[in-house]
Amino acid sequence: MASFASSPAPRRTVARHTPTRQSPPVRRKRTSQTPGPSRLATPYAGRHPDRLSSVVDDESEKSGMDVDDDTEIRGLKPETIFAKSPELTATFYSHLPVEVKQVLKTADFLRDAYTGTVDAFTGYAVVSSQQTCFVWKYAQPHTYLVSTSFGKLWRLTLTASGGGHSLNFHRFGRSQSGLSLTRIIPGLWSAPKLTPQPGYVNSIAIGERTLDGLGQDIWAIVDLRVQRWNMSFEGWEELLLEKDVSGITGAAIRQAFPTAPADDAELNLELLDLKMDGSKDLIVLISYAGEEDPTAMDVGNNPRRIYAIVRLQSTADGFKVKTVRAVPYQSISTSGAPMHPRLQRIHNGEVFAIQFGDAVTICAIDAEYMDRLMLKSATDRTLGVGVIDGESELLILTAATLMKAYINMKRVAEFEPKTGRADLIQSTMTQAILYGSHPENPLHFSFPPEIDADALMSGAEQLSLAVLQSDSEIVRPNHDLQAQMVGRKERLQFLIRFINENGVLTKMSQRSRQKLATNDEKLYAARQLWSRHAEFIGTDHPRTVLYDAVYAYMESVEEGYHEDYVRAFFRLKVHDIGGLLPHVMETVRQASREHSQSLFDDIWQADEIVLQQQDVEDKFRQLRPAVLETLRRHGFASQAFQLAEQYRDFRSLASLCNKDTLYPPQDNPNAARIRLYVDKFKQDFTTELYRWYIEHGELRTLFAQEHDQYLDEFFAENPQPDISWVHDLGQARYGPASDALLHVASHASELEVKHLVLSIGKLSQLAQLHEENGIVNQDVMDAFHDGLDFVSVHETLLEDLKSALASLRGKQPLEIQIETITQAKVSKVFDCVALQNVFRLLVRQLLQGKALSAEDVADVLSLKDNTSSPEGFATALQILARAQTIPDARKVSAFRSVWRRIYIHDDWETIRHTVTVSDAELNARFRGTALYAALQATLLAPHPPTGYVSSPTEALTVPDPAEIALRWPGMSPDEVEAVADDCLREAEYLGALNLEGMYQSMRELVAEDAGAM
Repeated sequence: MASFASSPAPRRTVARHTPTRQSPPVRRKRTSQTPGPSRLATPYAGRHPDRLSSVVDDESEKSGMDVDDDTEIRGLKPETIFAKSPELTATFYSHLPVEVKQVLKTADFLRDAYTGTVDAFTGYAVVSSQQTCFVWKYAQPHTYLVSTSFGKLWRLTLTASGGGHSLNFHRFGRSQSGLSLTRIIPGLWSAPKLTPQPGYVNSIAIGERTLDGLGQDIWAIVDLRVQRWNMSFEGWEELLLEKDVSGITGAAIRQAFPTAPADDAELNLELLDLKMDGSKDLIVLISYAGEEDPTAMDVGNNPRRIYAIVRLQSTADGFKVKTVRAVPYQSISTSGAPMHPRLQRIHNGEVFAIQFGDAVTICAIDAEYMDRLMLKSATDRTLGVGVIDGESELLILTAATLMKAYINMKRVAEFEPKTGRADLIQSTMTQAILYGSHPENPLHFSFPPEIDADALMSGAEQLSLAVLQSDSEIVRPNHDLQAQMVGRKERLQFLIRFINENGVLTKMSQRSRQKLATNDEKLYAARQLWSRHAEFIGTDHPRTVLYDAVYAYMESVEEGYHEDYVRAFFRLKVHDIGGLLPHVMETVRQASREHSQSLFDDIWQADEIVLQQQDVEDKFRQLRPAVLETLRRHGFASQAFQLAEQYRDFRSLASLCNKDTLYPPQDNPNAARIRLYVDKFKQDFTTELYRWYIEHGELRTLFAQEHDQYLDEFFAENPQPDISWVHDLGQARYGPASDALLHVASHASELEVKHLVLSIGKLSQLAQLHEENGIVNQDVMDAFHDGLDFVSVHETLLEDLKSALASLRGKQPLEIQIETITQAKVSKVFDCVALQNVFRLLVRQLLQGKALSAEDVADVLSLKDNTSSPEGFATALQILARAQTIPDARKVSAFRSVWRRIYIHDDWETIRHTVTVSDAELNARFRGTALYAALQATLLAPHPPTGYVSSPTEALTVPDPAEIALRWPGMSPDEVEAVADDCLREAEYLGALNLEGMYQSMRELVAEDAGAM
């Protein structure tokens, strides 16, 4: 137990007392951190299975610790805002003690189990590991409830007597006297008692006192069951109820979330934590397996666990589900340090806080409000959350700091789902702009999972408009208008970049994206206009056209009261900068009249007429398709065709001709009309007709047309190799077809598609031999052979990886398959967590049937164990050598990475141990190494590329973070840095082996063996 010196006074203290002749009030509950049998289960902190789980309380840990008060050297001040929305505010609260911060700064949360808690009643806090427990201040005597990793419940009582302390404990159960007849004949005078079934105790909650006032209700979650105990103040406990709630909970989840798996095994339900809300309602935190997206390319895209809060009502028949609420958090394979999620009641249960390893979420159980606080750093994690009963403040203890969060319960109660979701999205983006750049801010701002597209678009557009209008909450006041507009430009650019980095740009409609881009362009135009205007200020032109136009505009919108109306316009009205143009025109016209220059009047009038006519034509061109479609739907199809012909609107003609049966073409009611238009308008019509077929996926109708000569012209002017090869084969043009198929294969992302396209392309190339004077392009044929060999490597590699799944029974989720393969195949990089994640990412893509790039295949072949197949390294080098699309510098780096893993693959200490070893036996050892197999395959290759054979010294060069970021554009900066560190760790290990002499000897042995052959 660590102790500290000075300590500030706690923020709040609450008096405690122990009732006479009764055990002290229960202040402690145990949330078991033992995971269930599923490997897809909610993450837990690692621990030894034979030890008791660390005693952690998320409700009322009463202990003491002295806190370091030396804050003058710290950068943060009290009440520094980290995040602020109308409903939720998060601020800095307190620094951690120096001793604690030093330990946590160097802790590895993925390897070592850390936990903690914050008691908001007294200001106490605890952080503990398996070796050390840090406690702020001294803990008063209390009663604790503890659950162990074996599923047992224990009652611990800490008492003080005579100046000393003692700990009494016993396992839950009703003690009986050894001389009692009830003990000898259990069923004589009393009904048989319930016996608890064994299982993992995931959570304990304290209920109300019993009716007789002599005991306390204790509720527990054991696996998928709910237990109710009577804990008597006389020192015994009795099980009153045990009920499996997985059936009703699973049904409620599927009803609330239609995407939840229908099969119970795939749903993989877990009950994680429990809180009481009144005497009958239980609030249960649950999780279930996320739906796997087969199209996802990134290992971090698929949610591993999805969380929700369920309100269970205790009835005479058992339980029933009253409410299910989603939690705005989903754990994924790349989530931070694992931990058991914890549930906290806030403000008498109106709102609940859920603590995860890298986030704290806020959810209302009877309303649709939800929000979250995400940690920014991958090395940070939450340790505890403290809540004061009846109040709306909570303390959040992390590995870096102690934060205080305040929830505006009035705003939560007034939360309207229709507008509130958009407000929350806008609030998230606003907070990212205002607080995200603070270097000391531990919070990361991102959108919640399952973000609503309408809310996203509405929030983004409102925030963009607020920036244009210089909203004081978003844009800092600045008398320098040019600098202020630069700041607004940066705000708008950050907004678009923030949406893009969160991967939700595709959820926004084209109209909404154009709205954001238009606002950016308006601000750019305003900056250019202000710069031009600033050049005239102070010159001989005190009044300009801009002055008069802006004044007229501000008067028209009833805001002419500003002293400097030009600056007011550029601060507040940039969004309507187009509204200046009519006033500019009127100002110029008025000036021309004042100077009696009629010629200029005529010119301006002519320009106005041209602009108006062009505007009318543009609007008519946009509205014409809708008008023609409306005519067709109301029985005026012939008139619609006539109008489309009159205006030569071939796009509309193509659309009108294909409203009914499309295939076969002769069954189309408009087949004769299509032939008429082809003969009449020729390529002008067929181009739009073919585009319509392609855009609507009607390729069979496209190729069933009888006018092939126009199709040739279309593909010549509009290259579509992924479609045109079908037409080329139909016309027996095998050469162009094979060229198109080779292009399609180079961009195919699915392995089966790539294999099929390459096979058809090779056959098409060979088919030229049957033509008169037909020849085969050997370069193209070699490209098909290389491509098919590359596919064969995929299939062999996938078969080798799947051999690790032989021990699994039945169909397993994708995540379990990936973890099983990783544990079985990458023992050589056990300490390289980032490279293991790279391997998982690539294995996921292989299992999903994706076609990897040459660099990806080389990484899989070199990262996996090749003890039984050392030729895998040689295959990786040969694949890289054949690749034509990798930049030279990156190819050299890839060669060096493979060679680095070749050198560190074998046990050189054993190989170089030559005591009592003959030369023949030593050479046999050398020939069995991966280095010998690689040199044998590469050393004598003609015209090898640079880096194809790399010495140990050359292999010490590792890629820098910039190169890794180009190689993996989807990685975060922290992940890129971790991969770079793992590459350095490989290089350090290689350097310690001192293999330069061994490398030269191995080259000579390979050359001698090659000469002997």
